[in-house]
Amino acid sequence: TLWTKKSNLEKIIKINFNDIKFLDEPNYHKQINSTIFAKPLGLSIHWVAGNIPLLSLISLFQSLLTRNKSIIKVPKNLKNILPTILYDLKKTKFFKGQIKKIINKMLDSILVIYIDKKDKHSQEKLSKSADVRIVWGGIDAVENIVGLPKKINCRDIIFGPKVSLALASKEKIKSPADLKKLCTNMVSDILPFNQAGCNSPHNLIIEKASNNDLKIIANELANQFNIKLKKNYSDNPIDKYDIIVKKFIYQSNKNNLVLSASNNQWNIFVNMTDKVLIENPIYCRSIFLSKINKITELKNLLPTNIQSMGLFVPQSRKKEIIKFFSNFGVDRFPSLGKMSLYENPWDGYLPLQQMVKWISAN
Repeated sequence: TLWTKKSNLEKIIKINFNDIKFLDEPNYHKQINSTIFAKPLGLSIHWVAGNIPLLSLISLFQSLLTRNKSIIKVPKNLKNILPTILYDLKKTKFFKGQIKKIINKMLDSILVIYIDKKDKHSQEKLSKSADVRIVWGGIDAVENIVGLPKKINCRDIIFGPKVSLALASKEKIKSPADLKKLCTNMVSDILPFNQAGCNSPHNLIIEKASNNDLKIIANELANQFNIKLKKNYSDNPIDKYDIIVKKFIYQSNKNNLVLSASNNQWNIFVNMTDKVLIENPIYCRSIFLSKINKITELKNLLPTNIQSMGLFVPQSRKKEIIKFFSNFGVDRFPSLGKMSLYENPWDGYLPLQQMVKWISAN
């Protein structure tokens, strides 16, 4: 609901187009001494990942903002849910008058379909009809979709598999209130979608921390997990197995520490060795905590598919950190506590810019 607020949508349009009037009709742009028009490409087709259904709505709204028609190709677990939501919107009596007409016009521009993954002919037919393909998903899904035949001028917006981490400096943690803020914000970024989103952190690196500092931070993280955790995480045998294996590995090393909730509803893995590690995600509200002497040492440890680096550092250091780590693939540097916000730019894109064709006249 925060993402779809009018103020946020206006902000997104402003970032992408500066002025909404260029989406309406050809208008003169004084700075470039030209008349320009951001015309919709036509048909946007959305391939939606099954792990986070909400992505279909974020993707859809951006197509609506640029006046493109949309086909949403949903996974099996969403084939009845999303059409029902859109149908209920159309039939509701809450909206009236002109607003009702506008909403119905937008809803009439949306088609939700399900195609069995074995039906290659229908998948290819769908792909060939797209003017823009918007793809969310894991590596296998993305590679399969990108490999489908398409129009020569079709554009692809790929939101593929990425991972994120968090970085904090000890100088930022000067008081119990600072410690609580660090851990509260960290847990707030972990809980949405139980870390299934690419913008959720899996590692927290503390600059210039001691082993005792790590223990204090781990205990406060555990406290915040217990405060914020409202319900149990649904059991997944693979995730449970990964957690058990990782706990065994960490607990086999006397220099490490593991804190866990009952039934592994959250887990904190603390690396107190001098070897800096960035661990692969194991999801299910699991975080790896470690220390580093100099932030720049992280440059050779970052995963190749890094997306976000959540920052808990002094404001005076942010520009230096952004300039440095943007050279090593990091796309986003949100403040810790705001990593889970879906915003523009995203994965290095201004997505709305990719959904229009610029018409110009001088």
